[in-house]
Amino acid sequence: MAQPVPSERWAAARAVFEGAPPIPNRVAAMLGVQPSTLARMKAKEGWRSLDWRRPELVEAYEDFWRQAEGGFISGGTPPSAEAQHEDATREDDAALEALDGVPSDQLAARLVDLAARSAARILMRVDARGGVLSKSDADALSSIARLSERMEGIAREQGAKDREKSDAELADILQRVENRIRELAEELAERLVAKRTAA
Repeated sequence: MAQPVPSERWAAARAVFEGAPPIPNRVAAMLGVQPSTLARMKAKEGWRSLDWRRPELVEAYEDFWRQAEGGFISGGTPPSAEAQHEDATREDDAALEALDGVPSDQLAARLVDLAARSAARILMRVDARGGVLSKSDADALSSIARLSERMEGIAREQGAKDREKSDAELADILQRVENRIRELAEELAERLVAKRTAA
């Protein structure tokens, strides 16, 4: 008669089945052996495995699992690369259409704000991992810093252009007001001369 499977083996199997990384301790629990036994078998047979101590590997595995859940696990067909590209293009077009008419300095300010929030999320993740900064997080933070600097530069340039344009518009308005005052003064002078001549 088959022995019942202990609850810790079911728990380990469920964790892996639901997307937890197959770390050695978890696999050993699934098999019902000690981690040292698994390590010996792994060394003896040359099993290939990933280094699950690396936070960026765990993060990439979890990201993959979240993306895969929607299609593979639920039984649906994962979208083709072409369909994903078309969806992304439609989303990009809709986003760009929504931004039509928004001044570039406002767009730059929005991007700087988005970059700051993205950086905050990365730093919170790093803090949750005990201050371990993965290479992917470091690269992302570096990219965000470069983007922020560029967007701030664009915002400054646009602000200077807007001030220059505003100054030019103000000068034009003042010139037109001055011209109209001159015209009215000349008309008034002509009327006064005409009145004196008529008298």
